[in-house]
Amino acid sequence: MMQKLQQQSGYFNRGKQTVAGPLAGKDQPLKERGEWGAMRITLEPRIEANVQAQDIPSLGLGAGLADVEAGLRLRYALTPEIGPYIGVNHSRMVGGTADFARASGDAVRHTRFVVGLRA
Repeated sequence: MMQKLQQQSGYFNRGKQTVAGPLAGKDQPLKERGEWGAMRITLEPRIEANVQAQDIPSLGLGAGLADVEAGLRLRYALTPEIGPYIGVNHSRMVGGTADFARASGDAVRHTRFVVGLRA
């Protein structure tokens, strides 16, 4: 399979192969089709941190590290540039920003499920 990868650019399924071909012993072997499918699935970790230079109480922002967000996205590449994904993000306010949020009755932790299309 790696030899075919080096010889052919792009994805194998650009020829619009169907399941019937490999099951009948034609086209690409079923084992190779499974390996290519696994190569298209990517688990992407994400980490983001925001830092504030000064306290801005009117906006609820404290100086220093304001919040941290971490997440995972599971993406299936339809083409190298385009792919739908599902994932989860968890964010947490810290320091002065968390103090401002608690004082106003807001939560300092948020978990969100995301669905989208990378393009």
